[in-house]
Amino acid sequence: MTTTILTIAEETLIQIFRNLDAVSIARCGMTCKSINGIIKSSVLLTYVIQLYFDGLKDAGSFIKLDYSERTARLLRYRRYWMSPHRTVNVQSLVVHYPMKSWHLSDGFFASLRNDCLKYVQLPNSFNNKTCDATERTISEFPTSGFCMDSTQDLIAFLEDENIPQMGTVRIHLRSMSANGIHPLAQHAVIQFTILIHSIHDAYLEISENFLLLICNRYSPIPYRVLIWDWITGNFILDTLDSVNPLLPHLGTFYLLDSRSFLATTSDDNGSISLFKLVPSGNDTGYQVVHHTVLHLPLPIHGSFIDSFTVAYVPTNSFPNTFSAVNKEDRLHLFKIEYLYNAVSKFYPGPNSELMYFDLIVHQRVLTEFLSREAIEDGPPYDIPWEEWGPLNTRLIHCQPPNQLPSRYQIHGQRVVYAGSVAGHEDHLPMSLSRSVMILDFSLSAVLSARGVFPLLLPSPQNDSGALSLSNKIDASNVPIFAEDVETYLPCVTRTWYFDKSYMGYLINADGVIGARIDVGGDIHFDLYYV
Repeated sequence: MTTTILTIAEETLIQIFRNLDAVSIARCGMTCKSINGIIKSSVLLTYVIQLYFDGLKDAGSFIKLDYSERTARLLRYRRYWMSPHRTVNVQSLVVHYPMKSWHLSDGFFASLRNDCLKYVQLPNSFNNKTCDATERTISEFPTSGFCMDSTQDLIAFLEDENIPQMGTVRIHLRSMSANGIHPLAQHAVIQFTILIHSIHDAYLEISENFLLLICNRYSPIPYRVLIWDWITGNFILDTLDSVNPLLPHLGTFYLLDSRSFLATTSDDNGSISLFKLVPSGNDTGYQVVHHTVLHLPLPIHGSFIDSFTVAYVPTNSFPNTFSAVNKEDRLHLFKIEYLYNAVSKFYPGPNSELMYFDLIVHQRVLTEFLSREAIEDGPPYDIPWEEWGPLNTRLIHCQPPNQLPSRYQIHGQRVVYAGSVAGHEDHLPMSLSRSVMILDFSLSAVLSARGVFPLLLPSPQNDSGALSLSNKIDASNVPIFAEDVETYLPCVTRTWYFDKSYMGYLINADGVIGARIDVGGDIHFDLYYV
């Protein structure tokens, strides 16, 4: 087969390969050196494959960098993340405190202070580490929550009217760059009438053209989720009508894309439910299909799940950059709290205690289950832990949340924790720290640490012995589960050290950001960039 392919003209082969996905191109390149040489002769194909190894995709052709320059920059960043001895440029930014809430979406940091929403663009390597660091005010009226997507130049925020009975929810859509009405939004404000006297908190999510509002309620059904198409303003879904009647005790929700979402529940030992949104036949309506249930490992008698939530994971790239996180390769992080040695879930007893775990999984694992054809008028696929968890996830035993001001941050396929993880994967640290532990799940990091270098993957420039490859975690020493729990999703762990102690850390495409509070109460962000 290889001999037959090599009889085709090189230019024709390159044109054929350009119509393949990155995985297929990489596999072809690994068949023999001759095909690998043909692929490497194309700067575009080389660039596509290098993106694949880091879980990235091309973000568009608006950046004036040719493919060889993009590949060079990509490899430079790869060496940066793999090297514990890095050369960094430190930039500092001061944000006034206190903040009601905040959000980092790569190139932008936004915060809600005194009911006013403000944001500032962070310096980064793509704008030569310089930018206009002037804070911009988005809203002058009371605002209760917001979210943003820098790749779509969109910031959405929820107007807070404090109406005691029936009220109108107003979600404003703005352009981040122009601080005006977003040009794609057909309506500057999305409105919805809702009984709000029982709502104590609400927050927003954006995924492609979908906008999701999650309302936390004082109710036996604690969550109500509303979804709109933010471009057209069309109403898509109300879980109170279509999801909660099926599963009234769902926990947190998260949009996977504009056609599917997940929800967590702590009932029945904990599970992740995957849902599909299927057009119902009219222009705006969607039918919700409960497609799959992914179960957690069974706890022992006397142990109960007290809380099971999904953490919000920013996936956006820097604005006006050449690459972005591939949605299928991004990580999802779930927070699990177990009651141990309890009389019951609702009456724990005097000897009970809480134990905390993080569960990490790639989005592609979830979407592969959703790719199955749904059972018509039947129950969802029921997948026990043993059939999906051990090979596809990473389970980490954590310290209590009140002992870490900022326990974790995620960007793409990397997770950063304050301090180091004992034994690389056992317990996360307490209090402030001058170090961070990076967990890197990218294919390039794992192959480099294994000493396996495919023909199209350059050898690392640093000492690979400085990287620690963790193939599995053994949770059998934790007295929570009925059977030994091992998870084998490989990752590379490394520790970075800083000259200062920080209250928490953030992570971006090209560096780590340390956050500290000065004596005056302002927050200083120190940006360690390549």
